[in-house]
Amino acid sequence: MIGTNPNVAMHMHWKNLIGFVGPYGGADEASMLFKFDNIIWQVIVDEYDGYRSCLDYVVYGDGKNFIACNNLATVVVEKLDSKIFEGYVLKDIETKHVWLKIGTEYIDEYYPCAIFKHYPIYK
Repeated sequence: MIGTNPNVAMHMHWKNLIGFVGPYGGADEASMLFKFDNIIWQVIVDEYDGYRSCLDYVVYGDGKNFIACNNLATVVVEKLDSKIFEGYVLKDIETKHVWLKIGTEYIDEYYPCAIFKHYPIYK
């Protein structure tokens, strides 16, 4: 049983997409929203973490104010886990360009921080 917190179920859906290939439709860094596989997702930081901000969940987002660019790229969801970063990237399957990086960065031993970085390609 997953429990009563709906964020857990949505985050499990997200985690099950590791290795999945789908369309990427852009991101809004201010609201930590992004579109992948025709679903608006939102990154939630740990609200009880004080000055530190760790990634808590990736959940379904409210897309009513989100302006998406349909099919910017076809990407794969990859999980990264290193000494300085734990999280996910959306990587272009053709060019290997990382479009989005979300997770927790551990550069400072005492103050890890949540990362939500969209890397657009300017033409």
